[in-house]
Amino acid sequence: MKIGTRTVAVVTGAASGIGRALAVELARRGASVALMDIDRAGLDAAAAVIRGESPPEGEHSDRCSTHVCSVADADAMRAASDAVIAAHGAVHVLLNNAGISVAGPIEQLPLADFQDAMAVNFWGVLHGCRAFLPHLRAAAARGDAAAVCTVLSDFALCSLPTKAAYAASKHAARALTDALAAELHGTGISVTAVYPGATATGLVARGRAVDAIKRDREAAFLAGGLPPDVVARRIVSAIERRRARVLIGRDARAIDVATRLSPALFQAVVRRFWRRIPFL
Repeated sequence: MKIGTRTVAVVTGAASGIGRALAVELARRGASVALMDIDRAGLDAAAAVIRGESPPEGEHSDRCSTHVCSVADADAMRAASDAVIAAHGAVHVLLNNAGISVAGPIEQLPLADFQDAMAVNFWGVLHGCRAFLPHLRAAAARGDAAAVCTVLSDFALCSLPTKAAYAASKHAARALTDALAAELHGTGISVTAVYPGATATGLVARGRAVDAIKRDREAAFLAGGLPPDVVARRIVSAIERRRARVLIGRDARAIDVATRLSPALFQAVVRRFWRRIPFL
């Protein structure tokens, strides 16, 4: 599919990080964008960047709408989908990007943190798909290209100590995305699963952790990762090429190879050496 001025894209978690970069990249290519997040100030800042760009000649100047909404709330997501249709008239691309970071040993991490990780990282993807799939099917029925893209993580490829809650939620979202891809095969709606490696966002810095020192160390490590705009460009290009699976970053590709070639060896290495990693 070709992202252009006739495309309407919904981006969850659009107030910052990869989500904001995705919204800006889509708008740069001419798409109208509906931005969703719980962070009103962040949404307004992202929308200001998008609205500051000169629209294509003859197009309406406001190609961006903002919607304060928690992806963990199914009713709120359904209401938001109605609001998006009212604002833009159609939806062609759904980007399930919203996520939270949770870290800590299984015995110490509060149960509420496990529940919230699943609520946002898994249930949020499900709620997004169920709320917007009717509109994507309508677009496909009109002969328009349509797509679902779920931004996962390299933690959807493996699980490490102190990352059980986050990895479990991302593995669940991966399973959901794979099943959805099979169910939508032949409908005109493509499904793309994205596995980004270390990316320079504030996800971990804003996240929940049993050990704040380790959280800050991980946040500092991620600051040296790929810039969000680079990740966003690769994601949008993958959607345009209707790719089913895309790995972004050397670390994601290395983990993918290691876990597929010898899962047992990978786990043996993790068990022996994980305590040497300063943020685990």
